[in-house]
Amino acid sequence: MKLFFKYLDISNQVIQKKGFFDLQVVRQFGKKVLHIRAMKYFFAAINRKKINSEYSITFVRVLKACLCILVFFQIGLTAQVDYENNPEFEKSIKEYLSMKESNPENPVIQEESLNDMGYKMIEYGNLEKAIGVFIINTRLYPASSNTYDSLGEEYMLAGNYDRAIKNYQKAAELDPSSFYATQMVDQLTAFKGFEKLSEPEKNYEAFWYLFDANYCFFDLKNIDWKARYEKHRSKVTANTTDDELYEIMVETLEGFNDAHVDIRVPNGPHFDAGKPSYIRGVLKEVKEELKLESDSKWVMLDHFMKMSDETLLKAGFEPMQYKGLIMEDKPWFYHTTSEDYGYLRFISCYSRVITEEGDLEVLLDEIFETFKGKKGIIIDVRLNGGGYDGVSFMVAGKLTKEKILGHTKQTRIKGDTYSEPEEHFIEPSGKHQFENPVIVLTNDRTVSAADVFALATKQLPNVKIVGDNSNGSFSDVLEKRMPNGWILNLSNQRYFSPDGENYEGKGVPVDVKMQNTLEDIVEKNDPIILKSLKMLGK
Repeated sequence: MKLFFKYLDISNQVIQKKGFFDLQVVRQFGKKVLHIRAMKYFFAAINRKKINSEYSITFVRVLKACLCILVFFQIGLTAQVDYENNPEFEKSIKEYLSMKESNPENPVIQEESLNDMGYKMIEYGNLEKAIGVFIINTRLYPASSNTYDSLGEEYMLAGNYDRAIKNYQKAAELDPSSFYATQMVDQLTAFKGFEKLSEPEKNYEAFWYLFDANYCFFDLKNIDWKARYEKHRSKVTANTTDDELYEIMVETLEGFNDAHVDIRVPNGPHFDAGKPSYIRGVLKEVKEELKLESDSKWVMLDHFMKMSDETLLKAGFEPMQYKGLIMEDKPWFYHTTSEDYGYLRFISCYSRVITEEGDLEVLLDEIFETFKGKKGIIIDVRLNGGGYDGVSFMVAGKLTKEKILGHTKQTRIKGDTYSEPEEHFIEPSGKHQFENPVIVLTNDRTVSAADVFALATKQLPNVKIVGDNSNGSFSDVLEKRMPNGWILNLSNQRYFSPDGENYEGKGVPVDVKMQNTLEDIVEKNDPIILKSLKMLGK
């Protein structure tokens, strides 16, 4: 395994320094890492037997990706500015079609694999080659709306709005129920109308349009978006610098108080429009009190968790156990038990290693096996930065044996029109569920998918929530790219409790309100855990 990861590091160097299509270098790398004929039997074996080891799963996925890349090089796909009417490119497409006809199950020509590869090429700066991959995918899967959607996106990134619109129109034609492609046709048509403006003016117009067409909380937050345009647009001229343009956009977003709104300048500044946080202020005080030099969120998180861990040990719990990885060698799940109670903490709803439902279910079954027979458990999502709603619902599914509505959500389509409400249910997950009393801990940095976890578990009869209201930023993040390559994130979805309450900006209310203080963290004493244990003991 160590040797394999050594070659993964080599592959990253190849990708970053040589580019995806340096055929000679990658073939040399391929000879070192894998033998294609052997891989055929390896994949056949793993498809017959489920692998639960997190490193084995990673191993399999990366090897599949390597195989796809190597076969791409062997069929001779090369970078072209324009693939249309190119005989060599057409020859490559015919080889792909022949491959699909002879072996439809070949992992190299699967729609999802090709799509993933195209986006990976973009990640490493190979936009032109990514377009070639997506064109191949449309030819292999001409009835798939998603293939044309992806190709439209890449033409948009390349600045070719005409071809982007053409492919989004095709995507909308193939899947009339999907409103995203239609939205993109509208967006790119608007962008084309800005093309005669200077670069700064064009980008401010695009910035304003993207929020105007997609953001869904102007009324809820009393934001007069048109008035902000009138106030700030006049500041932008042909002579406006990038730094000045960035600051004008930041001023335009003042007071949004939305953790899902930000501006990212590649290799430059990043503005986060999230609302002020009590607990972040406390952690800043901790840094000053303890004279910490690092600004890393992980360092501050470690101090917060030490407070809880020491409190649990003093309360008779066993030393903390760990499962899974998120990033930077941080565990995904922390769990422990005492004679009567259990404790589970997860600080993210993402995971670098485990991503599929079956893998998560195995981890949760192993953890909840340790909670069997306990009088109650605490689930701690304080400082949980969010991720996937599916993770939140699977953990919530360990707390009920009945199917219960967790929330509904709608997506803004155009103007005041929203999609039909989607119902999201908590369903029993895994081998067994815990139905005794549960305390969920939240604070104002319980964000996004962790907000959703708080909202879902609030619907369960055996759950009480203790701490501070969650952050109140529920929407999936909608990412948009401006003509200059700057990235905007924004909220285009609204979530409702089963009784119709929208907690956006307010957060999910707690049953018992408590906030950690500077003294709590410095002295490693967590009164919120102690209060929860008392509640479970009643």
